Amino acid sequence: MSGFDDLSESAWFRPRLTTVRQPIVTKGRMAAEFLISAIRVRNSTRTRSSAPR
Repeated sequence: MSGFDDLSESAWFRPRLTTVRQPIVTKGRMAAEFLISAIRVRNSTRTRSSAPR
């Protein structure tokens, strides 16, 4: 069996539970930066396409 987030409770399981540590803060920061970048690109594209000719 395997689990995520490196929970300390995983030590209680028999057979042992393999866990994977997730860098939650880093992943959250990267997701937020990606979202902000996507919004900026979309807004700059929208601004240019709606300008009068």
